[in-house]
Amino acid sequence: MRSVVLVFVDGLGLGDRASPANPVAHPDLDILANFRASDWTPPPDGGRPASLPEVVRLRPLPFGGVARGTDASLGVTGLPQSATGQTTLFTGVNAAQVLGRHLYAFPTATLQRILLEHSILKRVVDAGRPAVFANAFRPLFFELGDAVWKRGMSASSWANRAAGLPFKTIEDIEQGRAVYQDITHDSLRARLTSRGRGGLELNAMDVPLRQPEEAGEILASLAGRHAFTLFEFFQTDKAGHAVDRDKAERELVKLERFLGGALNGLDLSASTLVVTSDHGNVEDLSTKSHTHNPVPTLVFGRDATRLADKLDRLENFTPAFLDALGIH
Repeated sequence: MRSVVLVFVDGLGLGDRASPANPVAHPDLDILANFRASDWTPPPDGGRPASLPEVVRLRPLPFGGVARGTDASLGVTGLPQSATGQTTLFTGVNAAQVLGRHLYAFPTATLQRILLEHSILKRVVDAGRPAVFANAFRPLFFELGDAVWKRGMSASSWANRAAGLPFKTIEDIEQGRAVYQDITHDSLRARLTSRGRGGLELNAMDVPLRQPEEAGEILASLAGRHAFTLFEFFQTDKAGHAVDRDKAERELVKLERFLGGALNGLDLSASTLVVTSDHGNVEDLSTKSHTHNPVPTLVFGRDATRLADKLDRLENFTPAFLDALGIH
């Protein structure tokens, strides 16, 4: 079955390889070691750059991958932000242009309506094809019921709700049917309490630590059964905002190993794996803010070069994925 896998990485831009503030230059990174050309700088106030930079790599991507830069500005000045960037990525609708500005954090009512109508997960399901949001959620998400949506939920969650798909649970993690957003369960174990699950106590020891490669293999297994698979990783953005070099390097290496496991497990003659982001952040730890840098987009597997050619802007991802799946 033809399939597309999107690994969305929050807050990862194309930074300066020579900058001491760029943890992407860590020696243990290969897949993620992508930099902008040294003679290119982003517009100081944001907005569309006149051109996108070449992606600098020390050696070719493994697994025959293709790397390119993607404009995350949405054609609006100011720093790109999560709510508008992610809504655009998951729908193909330029959310910043709809609002007339970039919006941080969670989608507002306007963006929620866009996601509920245009979500790529919904489009795939409406076409009669199987889709999955691979991330699992903590028990508190389910305990709160409908009230959880009033607390502020991510664009990815709204995209999944639009499709009417179930949200993955801790049990799905235990049974190898889901991946937690931190990949290895380290932050999950730290946050779990004995609040209860189905009347039973739940504590950190109920969720074992998982190697990143194993989590990647689980993602590949899900992709083998679905036309479209979405996984979201946002520890990079958290490390960038915290200006935490140790955490940034740790999370990037973890993500690198996870991607390696996924690529090893995928049938790349039938599947395409795409890695991208919504805005820059962790690639420049000289600031707590997002950046104007374009983001790296990495494409592996079937029709990688042809698909990568279409992914120059965030608003082009959903249409390109649907086209690749033959959904119109």
